[in-house]
Amino acid sequence: MPNNQPAMPIVPIELGGKWIAWTLDGSRIVAHGDTLAECEAVAKQICDADLRFEKAPRADVRFIGAAR
Repeated sequence: MPNNQPAMPIVPIELGGKWIAWTLDGSRIVAHGDTLAECEAVAKQICDADLRFEKAPRADVRFIGAAR
């Protein structure tokens, strides 16, 4: 069965715990910062496109779980 989901890019380990600005399609990291405001300010200087923001988990944090 083919997987129709696009591959999610891997966040570099040095960006763990930081805010990241992604392109809307999630294919490229545009900017990053320690706070959301810092990330937004840097992203605004670099790119005029619509972006999505998320906070990356720290590099030493692991997610474990299962779906019901």
